[in-house]
Amino acid sequence: MISGYFLQELLALEERIGNVSTGLSEETILRSMVEMVYHSNQIQEEGQCAICLEEYKDTEKLGTLNCGHDFHVGCISQWLQMKNVCPICKDSASSNTSKEQ
Repeated sequence: MISGYFLQELLALEERIGNVSTGLSEETILRSMVEMVYHSNQIQEEGQCAICLEEYKDTEKLGTLNCGHDFHVGCISQWLQMKNVCPICKDSASSNTSKEQ
């Protein structure tokens, strides 16, 4: 999962460069992804979370966005609280692109 130190570094960088938060509410985050449980015997290639860079392990929950990219549920949930885009392809994670309260 995403480490606290790495997340803090990302937040500090965002503050320095002045990006405007476009994060989503928890409810919208849940609607923006399909959750599944990872099983290595069902998938031919090993997967890796592009946020924390850790390999997926059996029985971990993954969240798949509409664009098809998947991540650890905890990692992508934290990401979407800050940004309404896929961290890989930058597609909108939800149909609503404005900041939700």
